[in-house]
Amino acid sequence: MEATYQHTTIAKHLQATLGHRKDWPFRSASEIAEHLCRERLCLSQGDYLVVSLAGDGERIGKVTNLEELARFPSTSLVISYHQLERAFHEQHTDWVEL
Repeated sequence: MEATYQHTTIAKHLQATLGHRKDWPFRSASEIAEHLCRERLCLSQGDYLVVSLAGDGERIGKVTNLEELARFPSTSLVISYHQLERAFHEQHTDWVEL
């Protein structure tokens, strides 16, 4: 499977917001997009992206309810679909202005 536009958008947002962390295992947005692609991650409205910041830091997934959130450690970062959609619009605005 090839990385989708959604993977690329999410990856850019994650790298921009978390790339400065010492425990962040990814060196670039393209690495994150590849990881999301391998996980076959696809988000829909109402979903949440969860990034585990414990251990290896590579655990990225989606949840749709509180029960699914139990799979992730308490140090995880939860990002709403709405936040990701806002990041998409910001990235798209930058692209249109070029």
